[in-house]
Amino acid sequence: MPKSTLSTELFIKKIDELQHVISAIYREKNVISINNVEKLHALTNQFTELLSEFDLYTLNSNQQRELKKTRETYPKNDRKALNTKIRLMENEKAKANLKHQEAVQALKIKEESAREQLESAVIDLRDAAQNVLTANTTTFGDLFNRYKLLSAKLRQIIDSLPDAERIQHTADMTSIAQRVNLHKEQIDAQDRQARNVIEQTVRKTVQKISRMTVNDLLIGILGTANKQELAELTNLPSMKTITDKTDTGMLVVADLPVTDQTQLVQVMMQALAKSKSDKPGVLGQLIKAMEKDVTALIKGEKTHLSIVYDNGEGSVGSFHIEIGKFINATQTTLDTLFFQLYKQDVDADSGLVMSLTSPTEVGALLQFNEFDMNTVSATQSLEYMTGLVIQNAADPMVLSHIMNKPVRSEEMSYLTSHSTERRAGLKPEEVMGFIGAMAIMLEAGKQLSVPSSSKQHEKPLAQAITGSTMGQIKYVQTNVEPKVSSSQKQHEQILSQALPEQKISADSVCSESTLDPTNDKGKQEINILDGYQDICLKKKKEFEDLIKEFVRINNRLTLQAGKNSYRYGPVSTLASSALNNINRAGSQFFATPNQETFNAFYQAFENSINPLDKELKKHRSNPIFSGLAAVLKGLAGIIAALLVVPALAVQATTKKGYVGTFFSTPETVSSKAFKPVKEGLQSLIEAAEKSVKGPK
Repeated sequence: MPKSTLSTELFIKKIDELQHVISAIYREKNVISINNVEKLHALTNQFTELLSEFDLYTLNSNQQRELKKTRETYPKNDRKALNTKIRLMENEKAKANLKHQEAVQALKIKEESAREQLESAVIDLRDAAQNVLTANTTTFGDLFNRYKLLSAKLRQIIDSLPDAERIQHTADMTSIAQRVNLHKEQIDAQDRQARNVIEQTVRKTVQKISRMTVNDLLIGILGTANKQELAELTNLPSMKTITDKTDTGMLVVADLPVTDQTQLVQVMMQALAKSKSDKPGVLGQLIKAMEKDVTALIKGEKTHLSIVYDNGEGSVGSFHIEIGKFINATQTTLDTLFFQLYKQDVDADSGLVMSLTSPTEVGALLQFNEFDMNTVSATQSLEYMTGLVIQNAADPMVLSHIMNKPVRSEEMSYLTSHSTERRAGLKPEEVMGFIGAMAIMLEAGKQLSVPSSSKQHEKPLAQAITGSTMGQIKYVQTNVEPKVSSSQKQHEQILSQALPEQKISADSVCSESTLDPTNDKGKQEINILDGYQDICLKKKKEFEDLIKEFVRINNRLTLQAGKNSYRYGPVSTLASSALNNINRAGSQFFATPNQETFNAFYQAFENSINPLDKELKKHRSNPIFSGLAAVLKGLAGIIAALLVVPALAVQATTKKGYVGTFFSTPETVSSKAFKPVKEGLQSLIEAAEKSVKGPK
């Protein structure tokens, strides 16, 4: 079939279209990328299609020349090169598309994973925020740090969500953060107020103590206002030399020359040693307790005043004051001390342990920080544990045993070198400055622990410095006996201190009824306890004295429970029950001593100790509970002493005996806490059994 001709008008239209496509190709091919490769591909296809359309017609010579001229503007070589580039770029685009799809899929997976984590993360953050909002200054720091960590975690999760969801959850987080930050501002304001109160209290106390007269100081140390005793003291020739006949009630200590102050210290120390007062003042008690350590202080062997406290949850903390700073920068040192005690919620019911320490002892006490007092028996006080750490400060093996964690000497040396400062010995003239700093600490501590309503009528200085401060401050003096050198010896020492009566060799119990020859039962008991009656009255008296002290403590607990049932109610109930059970069983045993009544006595003691242990640990530093723990410890000592009686020891070690059952059962938390006491009793049982069986 012959081809048709192409009209001039149609030819011009098609040639214009072809030229337009060629122009478009050249514009796009200058920069070929995955973004325009698809368009270029379409243009080259369009170019090919337009050329093929001309082949359908019979062109005249003019049309052929014009077509040839147009085709030459886009030569074959250019077309070939461009097609190659297009193919390469299409491959790149395919890879890019695949990568994009993978990224989209990964994003979807990430978003899905974020949604799965979101719910629990939001709950955790809300719980953490709630804990922060109910936190006080003591607990705020750790809880706020945990909240920040959870907040950062939730932020990462939210950032993985699509925009709409991210905006919604970000708004929720912002709302929570605003409330948390508001509470933080309140805590910070409270802390600033506390710092201000502490600084003002210490400053006023410094001013107050700086006006202390010789008479005030004498009363504060001797604990007496007996005019005759004070007159005898002030009439001493050495005192007259100091006062130069000036009334001691008007003579301010700080106004005395340094030499007179030094001499005054010597006179007071002599007076304290000879004092007829039943109880020295707080300063006098501490100075007397420090007597041997002060000598080491003057020699430079002791360099720090260390204060150890329980943070209220069983974790031990400590504060170490370099003596030179204590004397020369009393204000700032005590500001820091009391603020730390405030942050740890150490209040008027808390106990503090104080000791003059060497750099090595400071290092050991720093290792002792964060020790969990709940891991030891409630009868083992903070004072007792601090004494053990100080006494064995140079022995890492023993310290490891005490603290139940590895302690290396090189670490202790590092801690010591980075946290303590060595200084020359205390000069004699600095002793008065040390006493003054102690007076400031005691008085400021007492003022800070007294409710504001109780401060309306300020007490006279002499009366103030003889009062209590921050609960009970107990001074621990380093034991002068040789230190133990192994964990086994340390264990023996712990038992020795836990059971002070265990070394008695022939102590037992009896009652007057056992000595009655007309009483058949008495005759039988004499046979059973033969040879152990000599000190029965002593053991009975010890029991009765402990019960009297128990009654006194129980009455105080009942009174406190009436004021604060939440805090004191549970332990008051347990203490009352323990008192009744132990008193009844013990009294029955002392009235009729035999294996059955002894078993009942021990069982009553065991059943009372275990439930009390948990409550005692909650209030370990409180003086009332420390007294209760001491009573229980004394009763344990009596029971230990009773076990040297062969008849009782044999009964105790039989399979049916209560002690055999008690020690063979799996240990509960409470029984582990009383492990030192139990092991001490067990060792006595074994010794008694051997004495009954005789040598092999």
